[in-house]
Amino acid sequence: MPVLLPGNRQVFDVYMKVQSQHIMGYGGPVDLNFQSVDFIMDLLGVINRKEVFEKVYKLYGVSLKRIKEQTESKIPIHQQRQPQFDPRLRKYFK
Repeated sequence: MPVLLPGNRQVFDVYMKVQSQHIMGYGGPVDLNFQSVDFIMDLLGVINRKEVFEKVYKLYGVSLKRIKEQTESKIPIHQQRQPQFDPRLRKYFK
């Protein structure tokens, strides 16, 4: 584990608490829930909020890219199951 610089300790603390707070789409996570970041920064008493948020968001971007790469590499698109239409809803779409 690399040594954290003192200026990055708060970034690490916030990120570790919000790293699983995804906004989910059909294919998995699509973005970070900003409200959870705001809540944790309030809870931890972060003073330089803009700087910490930008660093947390950059770190999350790297993680999200890795998650998407892992998801895409597991199942080829042509083999992925397509969402199914619920037949009970058919009467509403006539």
